[in-house]
Amino acid sequence: MANCFSVVGVRAAVTGAGSGIGRAICTALAKKGAHSILALDLDSDSAKETALLCKSISPHCKAEGVHCDASDSASLREVLRAREPVDLFCANAGVATPGDCSVSDSTWLKTFNLNVMQLVWATDELVPVWRERGTPGALLVTASAAGLLTQLGSAPYSAVRTPLALAALDDAAMRAAGLDGVIEPEDVAEEALESLAEGTFLCMPGSAKGVQTARHVEKKCADRERWINGMRRLQRKLLGTATDGPAPHSKL
Repeated sequence: MANCFSVVGVRAAVTGAGSGIGRAICTALAKKGAHSILALDLDSDSAKETALLCKSISPHCKAEGVHCDASDSASLREVLRAREPVDLFCANAGVATPGDCSVSDSTWLKTFNLNVMQLVWATDELVPVWRERGTPGALLVTASAAGLLTQLGSAPYSAVRTPLALAALDDAAMRAAGLDGVIEPEDVAEEALESLAEGTFLCMPGSAKGVQTARHVEKKCADRERWINGMRRLQRKLLGTATDGPAPHSKL
């Protein structure tokens, strides 16, 4: 995202809009003057509740709650094609899958489709339309700090206090997240839309509240071996194990 993008009058679509960050993004868009909001979620009732919240905030906002499986190309594309053109697509839906590399292939595929491919499919649908119209469009992606750092117990982790994080992660993973603070979804939504307006490419919310993702990223990049060894020590502490020594394999 190279340019500033105003959400006033924008036509937005938000996946995972039934709760957590997705709902917070929708309500923040309504407060800031969005023209219309497509609240997309697997749970159509929750999506409709979000739409009603948006309308209560801004009666002039055209908000609609729609069932959509963002991990399925056909489902997502159908929704985007059936409604009025979208200016802002918020790829927010995600899944936290506990476990290591031993989880099933189908679980890996479902996770990858939802956490990654939904953005590819949406881009394929929307960018050609934006170019043809000659009008600006924007993509807002909710991603876990674990993509930049490390998360013990679950790779697709989101360090935010949402139903996904609280219900799907094991105790060790949540304790690890809690060491550096847990962000409220409303704070994430507010900072994300501010970054969108400013044209900032990467937004790491929570610094003002003591969540130091940016500082940890700098430390990891400065000395990766030290970072990995530190995470091993933290894992042993959280899991109550005392295993020392090198990792069973190394990545060259």
